[in-house]
Amino acid sequence: MFAHFDEKSIQVVIEYIWDTYDSNRDGYLDREEVKQFILQTMVTSDVATDFTEEAFDKVYSEIDTNRTGIIDKSKMECFIRQHLNTTPVLIQGIID
Repeated sequence: MFAHFDEKSIQVVIEYIWDTYDSNRDGYLDREEVKQFILQTMVTSDVATDFTEEAFDKVYSEIDTNRTGIIDKSKMECFIRQHLNTTPVLIQGIID
């Protein structure tokens, strides 16, 4: 169903996320910037309106695999690739 998400599409998504949510332009996303990305994605897609802090903690721990508190593009790319088939809404609106 979402086979059109090739390498170029994923890179477009990563750049969009950084352009939109890296508010301090340091090249990384901190916890709050990631939260804004996840919440906005869920609101835009009508997936969940009651996304709890506990649910976010779980998602964030999946992204921040080495627990540094900052997310670089490679971490986000891994997260997107892992969830591409189960949660395509994360990037569908960016590519379409």
